[in-house]
Amino acid sequence: MLILTAKKKSEAHNTEVFTTASFINKNGMKETVEQANLSITPIGYELIQKESKQDGKQGNEHDSSVRSVPTAWRIQLPTKNIDVSVSAFKEKQWNNSLFPYYEGRVEVEGSHSGSGFMELTGY
Repeated sequence: MLILTAKKKSEAHNTEVFTTASFINKNGMKETVEQANLSITPIGYELIQKESKQDGKQGNEHDSSVRSVPTAWRIQLPTKNIDVSVSAFKEKQWNNSLFPYYEGRVEVEGSHSGSGFMELTGY
């Protein structure tokens, strides 16, 4: 399954969430999943300390640059009998580049099991 979630902040500071997903069966056939049929809920977080651009040193826990990044998710797709938790295989996969992002291997447990890949931006 491939899932893409995008958030757009409006002028009134409300957040609009758009999610699209594709279900790919064992024969390689793709089905588009309707947003109303899919539930994605963060269930675990990692605290990430943003590095200072000037000195490259890590901030401290009281630093305002500490961010909470969701690294574990519950994904439910009842139409396909899918109810899984997806979690980062290991910690500290934050890439502090020009466009900071979190990426890495994930483990899948629940109604289905396996492994995959997660990339998070905008945190």
